[in-house]
Amino acid sequence: MNQLGLFEGRARRDKGLAKVSQGFGWWLDQARFLAEKIAREQGRVSSDEIHQVCPLPEGAHHNLMGAVFKDPRFKPVGYLPSRRPEAHGRIIRIYCV
Repeated sequence: MNQLGLFEGRARRDKGLAKVSQGFGWWLDQARFLAEKIAREQGRVSSDEIHQVCPLPEGAHHNLMGAVFKDPRFKPVGYLPSRRPEAHGRIIRIYCV
């Protein structure tokens, strides 16, 4: 992939996250607060923990969960398989603050 393709891909990702976030800013604020709290207490956080303590609101697209960690407070530090059965063991990121 050339540099222009990478830039375009990230721009599309960001546009999509903005779209699925519309109307759910209140939920993102709550989820980010809890994610930061978990990361400070446990040294790390992943989407698995957020699904557990702050489930997606009704009517929200599942990609909204990805918007939680698109915040400068969260730094990716690794990967692990999801423990949620519906995730079918897919690899998810681990973040710290």
